[in-house]
Amino acid sequence: MAAILTPALALRYLRQLSTDLRAAVVLDDDGAALAGDDHLAAAAAPLVELLPDGVGELVVRVGDGAGARGWALVARAHGATAVLAVGPIAPLELLRHDLAEALAALRDDRAGAVQPAPRSLPALVVDGPSRRVQTPGGDEFAVQTAIFAGMGLFDAVAAGKRGANG
Repeated sequence: MAAILTPALALRYLRQLSTDLRAAVVLDDDGAALAGDDHLAAAAAPLVELLPDGVGELVVRVGDGAGARGWALVARAHGATAVLAVGPIAPLELLRHDLAEALAALRDDRAGAVQPAPRSLPALVVDGPSRRVQTPGGDEFAVQTAIFAGMGLFDAVAAGKRGANG
């Protein structure tokens, strides 16, 4: 993507490409919403805190089998962090690619110029405690914390939709 994007345009781009993007927010370094569903900022904070240094994204499966709610995705670049709640039918690998492209095209208004694309960093994938899980040191507590944080994000999405409907 050659265009320079603002956080709001990056989310608009992702919403048009994804078939099952439930909600999204872009946060600044202090956790304030720059764009998107700002009611998600508080629920997104625990997921953002779980993104270790040197890791480009966090992907957490929320629910399993018939109870699958989807995926929580967190990615950081250029002083902004995107947090997405994605339903279970979304093409996850394609969405992860699109998210990386959108973040690479973010404009840092503080610098007034295009920032270089973020270097390719590994992903931390939490796919349920009973499955193969990629975590630093295979820490079961970290896995459970990530899953609960993902559940909190989806609960905030549901609460936001109920509030919007009256």
